[in-house]
Amino acid sequence: MKKLEINYELLQGLDSIKTDRSQVYFLPNGKVLKTFTNQRLDEYRIYTGHDMEVKILDSFNRDFSSNIVRPKEVVYSNHKFCGFTMDKVSGKTVDSFFDRGNLSEFANIYHSVEEVVKNEKDIVFIDFAQFNNLYIDSDNGKFKPYFIDYDGLQVGNYTACDFATPKIFDYMFEPKYFRYDGYFTKEMDKKNLIYMFFLGCFDFDCRVIDEFDNPEKAAYQLCMTLGIDDDILLDKIIRSFSYDRPNAYLGQDIFRFAYQYDIKPCAGMKMAFKKR
Repeated sequence: MKKLEINYELLQGLDSIKTDRSQVYFLPNGKVLKTFTNQRLDEYRIYTGHDMEVKILDSFNRDFSSNIVRPKEVVYSNHKFCGFTMDKVSGKTVDSFFDRGNLSEFANIYHSVEEVVKNEKDIVFIDFAQFNNLYIDSDNGKFKPYFIDYDGLQVGNYTACDFATPKIFDYMFEPKYFRYDGYFTKEMDKKNLIYMFFLGCFDFDCRVIDEFDNPEKAAYQLCMTLGIDDDILLDKIIRSFSYDRPNAYLGQDIFRFAYQYDIKPCAGMKMAFKKR
């Protein structure tokens, strides 16, 4: 574990991305520095019951796949915790990869992301459906996803206070998704993967379905409109909008679906699935 003391004055002039809660600096050594506002750190402490610093320090005792962009240094300013550094990943954000006429390529990207989400047992990713914290690197048709923003992950007993939606839906706190002890379940990740399916194929944010009185019925009607008549895939999508049935990974079904369907322009909408 490495600790780094910084002087904010020396960071002026560096390329950076600033939000109301954090700022990301692109350092000359190729690393990325993420710092947090005091408000953000207080917000995290109040919501989770522990300090962000403790969560970042804990990351050095954990074993992750190379797909998880983990902290490299714990950063302090005037001996007070303020953020961490991480490696700058190659590739580009996942949404900029999508060629919405190429279902075969999408299936490969989707499956590469799903495999990481499924195999990282101690992580609930929670907010990756935003896409701005999920990068894809491509090499000869092979895709490798990178999950950045370690602070936004639920890791072991260190929960997160970020969501894949700016709006908090009632379903998020149903037992299916949220345990009595304040931790999210992997069902949240499975649901976010379904969000990714619709965003990747159609640039359609199906989170609006959760606003309906009967989300399962609304999901079914959407699938029919988009030409999804594959019974297995249809069931896996609809159960993601159920309060009681467990969600499911698409698994190999995404490849079977990509083999049998194309995405084509359709009257009355931009695109829809069309069976070959």
